[in-house]
Amino acid sequence: MVEKAEVVGLGEATHGSHGFFAMKERVFRHLVEERGFTTFALEMSWSAGLRIDEYLRGGAGDPRSIARDTLAGSPWEREEFVSLIGWMREHNRRHPGRRVHFMGDDLGVPELGDHVFARVLSAVRRTPYAVPARRHCPGSPSCTPLCARSTTSAAI
Repeated sequence: MVEKAEVVGLGEATHGSHGFFAMKERVFRHLVEERGFTTFALEMSWSAGLRIDEYLRGGAGDPRSIARDTLAGSPWEREEFVSLIGWMREHNRRHPGRRVHFMGDDLGVPELGDHVFARVLSAVRRTPYAVPARRHCPGSPSCTPLCARSTTSAAI
């Protein structure tokens, strides 16, 4: 289905339709169980993604309340995501050495505080493939603010 892909993107023609979300849940389960994928990213706020991921790692609550608290009013407020969140939590309980994660990839909410950005940056720094390795020194024209050796600060 995806051969040797490390990232698989799934879109939909309309936000909020049952068929697309049911398909995404089934495909993600397959990718986790058969291909070793570990992260489900969704066009939603970082803070909501962090809250869902916290629940998946053993945080308080239940799938329905987590979905209500993080997805309310969005196109993602769907029974399929309640099911996916519940399945991901159960997967993590059964496979503590192969945990799956949920990630929001949009700033979303303007009242995000520095603590959220610190958590996001911390997670990115711990993920080996999140930022490509740099093979140049500070001061070269190709050096970017995200380069670990750069003297420039980055605003993300």
